[in-house]
Amino acid sequence: MTTRTCVAALLVLAASCASGSKNPTGGAPASAASSTGGEPSPSRTQRNSNVITESELQNPAIISRDLMSALRTLRPNFFAYRGPTGTSEPGAGEVLVSNDFGPLQSVQTLKGMNAMGIVEIRYLKSDEAALRFGLNANGAPVIVLLHSKNQ
Repeated sequence: MTTRTCVAALLVLAASCASGSKNPTGGAPASAASSTGGEPSPSRTQRNSNVITESELQNPAIISRDLMSALRTLRPNFFAYRGPTGTSEPGAGEVLVSNDFGPLQSVQTLKGMNAMGIVEIRYLKSDEAALRFGLNANGAPVIVLLHSKNQ
């Protein structure tokens, strides 16, 4: 009798282990699903927190907004206040904007812009901005808008 009980218990244990290795949808184990090739699932794609891609900007909920509110929705950390950065200049540490690495402008210019024609938006930390824009960056982080070449 104890042999039958042990065999039954092992069968139940084996069945529960086999069902536990499948993904929640009842398909193949998760390791097999990720090794089949093709595009990674949207939940598995790595998103760079300092870059907004054209595909993100083309989302209907985003493209209908001005660029300031679109960026606040997609990457609110782009606008986080960083405080003074060792300079007493007015506006030091405030986020600046550049179109295609051109002259720096106030972040308020984003309110009058839309996402049409923009292929990428990059966030440069204050040290990266200082390397790219020199003293003009004034110790501030910079949002760089990269436009399509056939604009």
